[in-house]
Amino acid sequence: MLGLGKNKQSEIPKPSIPVVTIPTEFYAGANPTITFKNVEKVITPKSDSAMPPADKKAFDKSTSAGNGQPLHPATLFSNQKKLFLIGGGLFVLFIILVGGYYFWQSKKTAPIKKAIVVPKNQITATVAPTTTEPLPEPIPEPLIEPTIPVLSEGRLEFPTFLSKSDDLDNDGLTDQEEELFKSDPGIPDTDDDSYLDGSEVFHLYNPVGKEPIRLIESGSVEDYVNPAFGYAVYYPVGWAIGNVDGGYRDMLFSAITGENIEIRVFDKAEQQNFSEWLAANAPSEKIADIADFSNRFNDGGFKRSDDLVYYYVMPTRVYVIAYHTVGTTVANYPAVVEMMARSFRRDSSIEATIPPPPLGL
Repeated sequence: MLGLGKNKQSEIPKPSIPVVTIPTEFYAGANPTITFKNVEKVITPKSDSAMPPADKKAFDKSTSAGNGQPLHPATLFSNQKKLFLIGGGLFVLFIILVGGYYFWQSKKTAPIKKAIVVPKNQITATVAPTTTEPLPEPIPEPLIEPTIPVLSEGRLEFPTFLSKSDDLDNDGLTDQEEELFKSDPGIPDTDDDSYLDGSEVFHLYNPVGKEPIRLIESGSVEDYVNPAFGYAVYYPVGWAIGNVDGGYRDMLFSAITGENIEIRVFDKAEQQNFSEWLAANAPSEKIADIADFSNRFNDGGFKRSDDLVYYYVMPTRVYVIAYHTVGTTVANYPAVVEMMARSFRRDSSIEATIPPPPLGL
């Protein structure tokens, strides 16, 4: 070809072949000493999420503080029940200690003084007798009469309504009063003398006497005389008499049922009329419910319209006779309070002859 003198052969690179020779330690069948290199290996533990729940619970329990120690503080403070019991026990122990301390203090007593015992053979000193002047005789003090308490400040209170208990024979006496006066509760005229039993008691006569016999002689009533104020009045035998104020100003005549009839003495200004006195001492009473009244001895006074309250008025005193029940609005002894009011005498010396009862039923 043009421009080319001869063919040029391309140069081929020579390969580099490594030659491995046997280490000298192995020549001639030698047994060399073999050494290994130390290589550190890092092991990464698996995460807890791969651990089963039961194993994890056992692991946590075994690695927790106070494991297997019931009295360890960590165990105690993590258990509310044990903490409560320990706290309660400490509180009870504190109370016992404090109580014991004060009990011990209270038992302390002052030292007991020993009595000085004088020996029998001890010589006692002889005391010379002394002369004393006679004491003057005490001058007797003038006797002061006890003053009767004034109850004019006390106000009278009465029930607004009292009904009468049963009267089987309609003779004017309740069945309880028939027993009191020994009359027959089924017969209106027990002694068959043409007078009703209630009418005879009203006129202060015996309802069971064939002949006219005064009630005071029947054995059913007695005559009471007040030692301080001098009045006299009939009252049923067997009834209790009570001196309420101790000065005989307030007297109670009580039946076994607890019902009672009160006779009370009040003071009154001489210039005060009955209406003024009533308003001041018995504000619950109305003057419109009060009427004139005259007893068996022609002694005038006033009475309430239900015949359970009576007033005897004097210039400086007012005598009040009132009926009282106990826990009921039923009056078992209305004829008794009327009998007492009609037998009342301001002066116990009055012994008028009682006329026979008028004819009629």
